Amino acid sequence: RHMTETTRQSWGVTGATAPTRGGRAYPMFEGARKFAKGLQRADKDIRALLAASKGFIGGAGELLQQPLPRVYLVTGGHPEPQGEQQTLGEGSDLAGLAQASEGLEQQLETNVLAPIEQWLFAWKAVQSRMGELESQRIEVDSRRRALYALKEKSRKQRERLEATPTERGRGKLEQQVEETWRRSQHKEAKLNASQEAYERFEVELSEELAGLVRDANCLRSYLAAAMEFEKEAFRSAGAAIMTKTGVRPSTAGSSAQAATTEGTATGSNVPPTNDPEGVRYEATLKPVPAPKGGKKASQVMSAENLYGDDIALPPPS
Repeated sequence: RHMTETTRQSWGVTGATAPTRGGRAYPMFEGARKFAKGLQRADKDIRALLAASKGFIGGAGELLQQPLPRVYLVTGGHPEPQGEQQTLGEGSDLAGLAQASEGLEQQLETNVLAPIEQWLFAWKAVQSRMGELESQRIEVDSRRRALYALKEKSRKQRERLEATPTERGRGKLEQQVEETWRRSQHKEAKLNASQEAYERFEVELSEELAGLVRDANCLRSYLAAAMEFEKEAFRSAGAAIMTKTGVRPSTAGSSAQAATTEGTATGSNVPPTNDPEGVRYEATLKPVPAPKGGKKASQVMSAENLYGDDIALPPPS
């Protein structure tokens, strides 16, 4: 009976009995379903971002430990390296770089991904209960259809009873009418019980969905937190790279001012290093000379600014 009713409604063949109209749980469930799909994608994207960030910071740490190439000069007929062998990150705070990566993972896992996973877990529970609600709705409709069929059968039996002239034939039909009536009473009692259970369950599930919807309004702050954690992690990683461990960095007041007067662009919102006096590292870009025609100078380094005059770059192919 349940499977037949499901097939009827899926095909739109409902007959004389219309399907039970769902309450407020159904539109709330549909809205939450679309939202959950987007949130699942955000969860996947944040995890991918975390993996990429850890890979980048970890790769930077490995690169900083690579030895720098050295200049060789021929002395006495043999090429000799000049200067001492150094790594790219000589003196950089590699431990601080690793801590930036570990701290990012901990912050995202605890303060961003965990709340998102909790919401999605609650959503899966609601999904399961929504399936139960739909099953109860189909049960109500199938019982209503069965009761309707019995009432139609009883109506036809009464019509035949009225059209039967003999007492013998009427007696047999009266027994059939009474049996159908008893079955109808039994089916109606079951239908009422199923209807009450469905309505009660629909109210409970509606309240769960309402709580889930209210909680969804708070998830925006977790997206913003993920971006803030990423920003702080890369700020700390940059400071660790530029910090000279065991060497007190010189104050950047006069040099930064001189660089600014020469036309260099100074990065804003740069993070402080671990120096107690708040010494900051600063990223500077030399502007490319403005071309003829009065166009604004570009802030992107040209090859000449980057490599100087000592290296001749090949012509573009």
